Amino acid sequence: MKMVVFLSYILYCFYIGVLLVFLPWSALWDANGLAHQFPRLGELVLAGPARGTVSGLGVLLLVVGAVDAIRFIRHGGHEET
Repeated sequence: MKMVVFLSYILYCFYIGVLLVFLPWSALWDANGLAHQFPRLGELVLAGPARGTVSGLGVLLLVVGAVDAIRFIRHGGHEET
């Protein structure tokens, strides 16, 4: 059971990491209704530094997932506690 949870965690890290890397630069991010409803919030979330910060968090999550996956493989499928 622990292995399933650990593998789910690794998949979660990769999925959310890729999502956070690419989503801020997509048309979906620009079409955010909340950002259009509140203009000041829209200015903030549509700015390049905010998009870069979100993408940076995605890269960080990808690195964390990769490090944990490598550690998992090196220990023969037995995760560390």
